[in-house]
Amino acid sequence: MKQMNCADTMLASMPNLENAGWRLLRRFYPALADAAISQFAAMCEWQRRTDMRYRLQRLDDRMLDDMGLTREQVAFEAGKPFWKA
Repeated sequence: MKQMNCADTMLASMPNLENAGWRLLRRFYPALADAAISQFAAMCEWQRRTDMRYRLQRLDDRMLDDMGLTREQVAFEAGKPFWKA
């Protein structure tokens, strides 16, 4: 089974954003539609941060040295909550 992330979900659901339900919601409740899309985008950003921090932790010392990072910097970044940039 293929694991999907937010980017895949957004790309797969883009045509669905133009269906009759979304058009109706945007017409009568544009603020609600914008809030729903904004919340979804925030959740995707949180997932992206979590994934990038996980991948950063898994890099070996040689790769970190190439990037100019230390293990302490990586530990600090990886220790941040997902909602903090």
